[in-house]
Amino acid sequence: MTADLTNLLPRDRRRALGRDYLFRVFVVVFWLLTALAVIHGLLLLPSYFYVNQQTQARQSQLATLELEASGASQQELKNRIKTLENRATLLAGLGTKATASSALRGVLAAPRPGVKLHGFTYTPPP
Repeated sequence: MTADLTNLLPRDRRRALGRDYLFRVFVVVFWLLTALAVIHGLLLLPSYFYVNQQTQARQSQLATLELEASGASQQELKNRIKTLENRATLLAGLGTKATASSALRGVLAAPRPGVKLHGFTYTPPP
C-alpha cells in the first residue's frame, strides 16, 4: 500500500463533497457561537439581578429622603437659615478683630527682665 491516495470521484462529485464539508464546518461553527452566546447570556443574569436590586434599593432610599425633606417644617428651615447667617456674620467679623497670635507677639515683645510666663488666656474683644 502506498502513501499516495488517489481520489477516483469525478470532478463535480469532488466539488460537491468539498461544499458539503464546508457547509458542515460552518454549521458547527454557527452552533458553537450560538452556544457561546447563550452561555455568556446566562452568566450575565446574576449581574443583571444584582444591578436591578441595587437600583431598587437606591430608588427606595431616594423616596425616603424626599419624604424626610418634605416633612421639615418651615419654622425649622427658618431657624437653620438664621443660625447659618449668625455664624457667617461671626466669621466675617473675625477678620477685623485682633488675633491671638498678634496679641501674644505684643506681650512677648515687651521687656520682661525677671518675669516668667507660665500660661496664656486670650479672650477676643466683643
